[in-house]
Amino acid sequence: MTKLEKIRPAWSRNYANEQTGRLKRVFRWAAENELIPVATHQAIATVAGLRKGQSDARETEPVKPVPQGHIDAVLRVT
Repeated sequence: MTKLEKIRPAWSRNYANEQTGRLKRVFRWAAENELIPVATHQAIATVAGLRKGQSDARETEPVKPVPQGHIDAVLRVT
């Protein structure tokens, strides 16, 4: 277990990719506003996300539809 894993639980692959995208957008904004060289943004833009089955990151369960019984119960109340 790494020091970082002791601080917070291991991120899922999807969450890690979301955070990578967020950082890419921050660097894009910084380049647009001339706070960093464009070459820095271009280099960071080449970072690929984690691929399914290609890392140790955990996979999340697929989101399933809401059971029809729940929908019917809400429709009866409203």
